[in-house]
Amino acid sequence: DLFKVFCSLILLTLFLIPLGTLSVFIKFSILQVSIADVVKIILGVYFLVALPEELLFRGLFQNLLMKC
Repeated sequence: DLFKVFCSLILLTLFLIPLGTLSVFIKFSILQVSIADVVKIILGVYFLVALPEELLFRGLFQNLLMKC
């Protein structure tokens, strides 16, 4: 099963990356990014997107649905 998943991922990647670059949805560029900047981005995404999303959906919506 894992082999099928790996082959499917490779085929999907070979199809979607060229499609994304042709439609300019994916744009490759060379940027010099420091490790500190990468850590800031990861922490920013975690605290500004992932954590509030989990608190909202699991904390609020799931409790409201369980009460219904």
